[in-house]
Amino acid sequence: METPGMDTISSKDTFFPDNIDGTAFTGMHLCLPNKFPNGPPSAATPGLIKNMDKFTSMDLSGNGIGAASSAKLGAELKNNITLTSLDLSSNKIKDDGAGWISDALAVNKTLKQLNFHGNMVEGAGAERLAGALASNSSLLTLNMARNKLGDDGACRLAMGIEANNSLQRIELGWNNIGDEGVGRFAGGLSQNNSIECVDLSGNKVGAYGAGRLAAALEKNTSVKSLILSGNNVRDEGAVKLADALQTSTSLQSLYLQKNSIGPDGMGRLAGALCGNSSLKNLNLGWNSVGDGGVRPLARALAANSNLQSLNVAGNRIGPYGAERLAASIATNPSVTHLNVSYNNVNQTGAHRLAEALQQNTTLTHLNLTLNQIGGPGTTHLAKVLHTNTVLRVLNLQLNRMGDEGATSLADALKLNKHLEALILHGNNIGDAGATKLGSAVSLNKKLLTLDLSVNNIGAAGAGNLADALVKNKCLVNLNLKLNKVGQAGAFKFAAAMDSNTTLQSLDLSENGSLPVETMMKIQAQILTNSAASNGSMTNTLHTMSLGQTMDLAASMASPAQKQTFKV
Repeated sequence: METPGMDTISSKDTFFPDNIDGTAFTGMHLCLPNKFPNGPPSAATPGLIKNMDKFTSMDLSGNGIGAASSAKLGAELKNNITLTSLDLSSNKIKDDGAGWISDALAVNKTLKQLNFHGNMVEGAGAERLAGALASNSSLLTLNMARNKLGDDGACRLAMGIEANNSLQRIELGWNNIGDEGVGRFAGGLSQNNSIECVDLSGNKVGAYGAGRLAAALEKNTSVKSLILSGNNVRDEGAVKLADALQTSTSLQSLYLQKNSIGPDGMGRLAGALCGNSSLKNLNLGWNSVGDGGVRPLARALAANSNLQSLNVAGNRIGPYGAERLAASIATNPSVTHLNVSYNNVNQTGAHRLAEALQQNTTLTHLNLTLNQIGGPGTTHLAKVLHTNTVLRVLNLQLNRMGDEGATSLADALKLNKHLEALILHGNNIGDAGATKLGSAVSLNKKLLTLDLSVNNIGAAGAGNLADALVKNKCLVNLNLKLNKVGQAGAFKFAAAMDSNTTLQSLDLSENGSLPVETMMKIQAQILTNSAASNGSMTNTLHTMSLGQTMDLAASMASPAQKQTFKV
């Protein structure tokens, strides 16, 4: 992320690093991702090395950097006092290159973020990094995801973790680390008092490894976030983590999605939640909890007043489970984000959740994507929006609501003064539903984002939505990708944009062949609106996606305009 007030040199700039003026770029960020995929040319590397002290941040990801270039970078990094962030992800650094960078880390006192993601580093490289971590006192974030550490590398890295007292975040995802490696790493973690976030996603952590991590959490008081997504902890591992939750006072976020956890594991985790006072975020998506597992979870939510975000997506939850969940959400005083997407709550479950929203005073984000809600279920939810003052984001993608559901939501939008985002992607909404939504948008004074992508909206419906933009003074993002807007609809949007001052993102991609001049006119007003919102044209980040027609438009545009096109 760029620091306000700092300029950035990126891969779009037409210079070679060896030609950088030694005084002109002090305090800048160097961004050269994928500039030299086959390795930096011999003329470029000396320029980068020579001028490293002119930058506070360097992004050299995807440049084919190997051991030789790493040696030169490491030599300069030893004495560098300006660089705080170095991104070397997706290169070819391997163990030898990691060794050179590690030698520099051992003495460097300013680097705070190092990204080694995807560099084929194995055990030997991990051992060199561990040695550096033992003496380094400045590094806060280390990303070692998608390397080849395995158990051997994790065991070696653990020695550095045990001795380090400054590192706050370590990412070890997708490294083929099993229980042996995680067990040794957990041992190092139990002695560490600085790490706040541990990411072990996509490894081979089983019940034993989960148990070792749980034991470490009972001693460690610094870890706030543990990410175990995509492992194999199953019910047995979940039980051990539940035991840790009962005593932990520091863990705030636990990510366990895709871990083959069933009702038994969920039951133990729910029991731990009843007495836990620190956990704020729990992600259990894509397990096999089912309605049986939701029952104890609902009881826990009735007793817990600290949890703020709960994800139970893809857990085979049906109407009964939704009913139990709704009953607890109705009175829960803390949950603000609830994700029940990719289940099967159907219109009955949607009705029960709608009833819960009538009582709930905290829920701001609700995701019910792909739940077979249909038009009737959507109508139940829409009625609540007439009076609900809390909900800010409602995601109803892929629910087959059709024009019936869109019409009921339109009626709600005319009265609701609090909803900021409504996601209706893939709902078979046609011109009739779009016309109703357009009428609502013309009156609504709060909605910022409306996603109507992948529906069946033609020129008539698009025209009514465009007309709404003339009166609307709040909508910022409108997505109509993959509909049937056509040239007539595009003309209506172009005319509407003459009067609109707020829309900053409009996606009309994959709507047939749209006239280039019309698209350019819309783009110009989008840029004007964005510039007015952001203070200057140069800071504009918003884009309009116009699909294939923009290939020609981009070729016609000036260099400044080309940067805004999303093709």
